[in-house]
Amino acid sequence: MPDEIGPETLTPGIAELEERAAGIRRLLDARTAKRPLIIEFSGSPKSGKTTAINVLSLFFRRNDFKVETFTERASISPVASKKGHPDFNVWVSCASLQGIIESVEKNIDLFILDRGIFDALVWNTLLARTGKISQNEAESIGTFFTLDRWIRLIDLVCIMKCEPSVSIEREYANQLTTKRGTIMAENTLSGLNSAIDETLEKYGMKFKKTVIIDTTRKNTKEGATTIAVETLGALREFLDESLCVLHRSKLPIELPKKGFVYDSNAAKTFIEALASSKEFVPRSKAEYDPDYWIPIPCAVVLFKEKVLILKRKEEGHALHDTYAIWAGGHVFQSDNQGPDIAVQCLKRELMEELYIQGDYETQAYRSRAH
Repeated sequence: MPDEIGPETLTPGIAELEERAAGIRRLLDARTAKRPLIIEFSGSPKSGKTTAINVLSLFFRRNDFKVETFTERASISPVASKKGHPDFNVWVSCASLQGIIESVEKNIDLFILDRGIFDALVWNTLLARTGKISQNEAESIGTFFTLDRWIRLIDLVCIMKCEPSVSIEREYANQLTTKRGTIMAENTLSGLNSAIDETLEKYGMKFKKTVIIDTTRKNTKEGATTIAVETLGALREFLDESLCVLHRSKLPIELPKKGFVYDSNAAKTFIEALASSKEFVPRSKAEYDPDYWIPIPCAVVLFKEKVLILKRKEEGHALHDTYAIWAGGHVFQSDNQGPDIAVQCLKRELMEELYIQGDYETQAYRSRAH
């Protein structure tokens, strides 16, 4: 479920935020992340989204983070139709998806997205409600944008909401007109807020973390501070991610100090114990506490009686430029889907590292001491 942060939430001062940022900076310097942290902002008009993004971006830049902000592409869309047309929504959404994919290859610490996948799903819901697309079209579009290969890249979704009457008041507070635009009408804004709620209910669990911030009774600084706290927390989790472990007391078999366990029944027993007794603890604890065993599922890829050999390319790593006949990695909490977390981990690793996604067969387990 998303975290909902109301006006009563206590927020820290600037000095405390900067201290937290310095701690995150040290974590970042100690570990080479494969990609930046990706944060998406979504929400209703005049909820303070753009201001919060600007304040957040400046805060992290001043605290020595490499930040890139990807502004929404609605204003530069070549599609003649504007908001409310299916083609416009798909174009803007695909432009955001392009930005997300490109950010993975960039040498930055933080990628801030002004409207992305979650926002695409909100407008998709709204278009289906108003009959501008069929339910079948809406489901197909929703399935595309919630593919695991896209959605796993988004580490935090900040959803900013505001009561329609307050949105309208803010919109015209410093204007010389009171004529309403197509979006700035109470029924339209209410429908958008309702679509946000429906999207959260339907797709919220697919995202790693969603936070709702109601800015109806918050000023700009309060809203930005709340978002900074959530972002720092997400960064810490991102850099010191929780690993799947098995406590020494739960080990069902005797593992050798090195080498292999060739008994497939013993390996199966280990996997069953992992399913029933696994824990998730921060990497910084798991790797230095001798009471925790860290399973690292590995796959040997076979095709037409040939074995795939991989050459490792990790500058500075002890195994750089060496060869291996296996692919695999640590098990994360996001792999905890279905009956076999080890197989889920391997499927993710094969998709991420080898770009293998599809139908393949898994054979009997073997276990290697780690």
